[in-house]
Amino acid sequence: DSGSTLLHKQFMGGHITLVGANSPSSLASRPIRIVLLDEVDRYPISAGAEGDPITLVVKRATTFWNRKIVIASTPTDTTSRIDRLYGESDQRVYEVPCPDCETYQRILFAQIKFPKSKDGLPFRGPVEYLCKECGVLIPEAKRVAMLRRGRWRVTMPGNGDGKTAGFHLSSLYSPWQRWTETVQKFLEAKTTPETLRVFVNTELGEIWQESRDAIKVARVLERREAYPAPAPTGVLVVTDGCDVQNDRIEASRWGWGKNQEGWLIEHRVFRGKPSLPTVWEELDAWLREPVEHELGITLRSIASFIDSGGLSTAQVYRFTQAREARWICAVKGKGGAGIPVTGRPSRVGVRKTLLFTIGVDQAKENLMGRLRVENPGPAYLHFPQAEWCDEEYFKQLTAEHQVRQRIGHIERLIWKKRRDGMNNEALDCAVYAMAALDARRVDFDAVEKAMTGAIQRRTQPTEPKKVIARPSNWVTDWKR
Repeated sequence: DSGSTLLHKQFMGGHITLVGANSPSSLASRPIRIVLLDEVDRYPISAGAEGDPITLVVKRATTFWNRKIVIASTPTDTTSRIDRLYGESDQRVYEVPCPDCETYQRILFAQIKFPKSKDGLPFRGPVEYLCKECGVLIPEAKRVAMLRRGRWRVTMPGNGDGKTAGFHLSSLYSPWQRWTETVQKFLEAKTTPETLRVFVNTELGEIWQESRDAIKVARVLERREAYPAPAPTGVLVVTDGCDVQNDRIEASRWGWGKNQEGWLIEHRVFRGKPSLPTVWEELDAWLREPVEHELGITLRSIASFIDSGGLSTAQVYRFTQAREARWICAVKGKGGAGIPVTGRPSRVGVRKTLLFTIGVDQAKENLMGRLRVENPGPAYLHFPQAEWCDEEYFKQLTAEHQVRQRIGHIERLIWKKRRDGMNNEALDCAVYAMAALDARRVDFDAVEKAMTGAIQRRTQPTEPKKVIARPSNWVTDWKR
């Protein structure tokens, strides 16, 4: 009826209203007795110009003596809202008894024991829980019985105002997900820092603590290795990232393999003002160049992302709009937590140019996490022994780090140059090349299969054609 809309429902004894955290008018529109806030770590820093959305909506319940406010979220990083609010509560944890010694304890992932899976074979278990008191290995079959006998325990009585109850649970307590499934998710997630972060946040309900230590240039410089070809064996696809400056265009070409392993192939600088057509012609010729692969084939870039956020936006739009069929696209960086590396593109400008928005904070965090991976394999980044791949390149690649910035009582992490005046073009180019790979959603298994077939066809010897001599016949010759 007229009393109910898509976002407002009336019923006997009350009503329910759904609002967005980015809408200050909706957050402050009416008094509310029961306030439910979900996924607060994904809320914007400010609802428009009104300030913190949590503070705005909580004030709506001030006039009720029997108000109830529930705040829930999956945590994110060290600036997590829900982690801060949980720290101000009485911090309740759910404990279950050991079937042998009856000691109550939390279910922690560190106590989950499982055999190491052999390479190439799927994980099958068994999964057991190690009692921290008696050391008995508890089989998963007893998990449900343990959960039924569990209890909540207050770990910080009287903390904060003494009226806020805080609860923490991980997926290890879920009656709908077995420990075997959680372990399987962990084994799949640990291959790259970004997937491991998702596991820690969503499965364990814990904040992700990325190392804030500066990445030393000398340490990364030691990674350089002699490639047998511009694209070594592990490379399956190639992407490009281009950064436009006032007097030049810098571009990096990266090769990618399974499990996000990457190889820097080339970094090129095209001198000249972007207002001149010659610099764009040189860039276009470079983007067309094939890459020689170690296995004897050539690869071409599957996507090239060009930054349009500077003073040459019109030139970038004009260049990319005519080359969309080759996946040469304009991009624009956007900072902030929770913004994905790439989302759905939009059409901008008079010519309706295709534009991708890049979550640069997440992309840079992914890149720095991979630079901290020390062993070749999943998520590892390789660098060539080339004259241009020198100390200056790595200084640019590691030119930024995360610092804390406080807005009101909310903290957030922002990326900032280590020193004023440092160049960071190598970092930006790498971020755009990674974003190009993310946008293409590559099925590496399918690419590897197709590449293997192409190589086999090239190397397989061809049999000579058989020629069968037939007697000449003017009728069949004429019909032929």
